Amino acid sequence: MGAVPLTPGAAIVTYSEDLHEQMDWVAEDITDWGGDAWVLPVGDLPKADETRIRRRATGRKAAQPGARRRARASPARRGS
Repeated sequence: MGAVPLTPGAAIVTYSEDLHEQMDWVAEDITDWGGDAWVLPVGDLPKADETRIRRRATGRKAAQPGARRRARASPARRGS
């Protein structure tokens, strides 16, 4: 999984110690230049949040309630 944007200024990435160290260096450079930056490691997420992030990463949207039911109820029309 690559970076998944959460907001215009925040993203989530798969954790690794190497990446964490690199992001700490980037954050330090940003603060040295007068900006604000944080690297916030996150532990376990609630299942619903993890599912939402995985969907966003793959570009899938959650199905609306009843969408499958409506699709099955509508007979497919075939051209003559």
